Amino acid sequence: MTLPKKRGDAPDDSGNSDTVGLQKGNIAPDFELTTLEGEQVSLSDYRGQRVVLNFWASWCPPCKAEVPDLQKFYENKDVEILAVNLTKTETRRSDCNGFC
Repeated sequence: MTLPKKRGDAPDDSGNSDTVGLQKGNIAPDFELTTLEGEQVSLSDYRGQRVVLNFWASWCPPCKAEVPDLQKFYENKDVEILAVNLTKTETRRSDCNGFC
């Protein structure tokens, strides 16, 4: 998903609008996450950048399988990847058992 540079930007040929929603061309709803280092980051911190939002869990075999592909994608494309852990058990880097 590509986020517009600013909320008030006028719609352009890419279909972006200043409407927050889940439809193509809408601004993605903002949310906050806590990093493994304890920092707060918001989706809006990445406005104007391409973002992949990936939901994963350490007990999920397909999640494990896609990590190498996500790493290659990150290294070869101009994209930020926000990986969201869907469990509350992995609160420290050492809890991730090779995922992080």
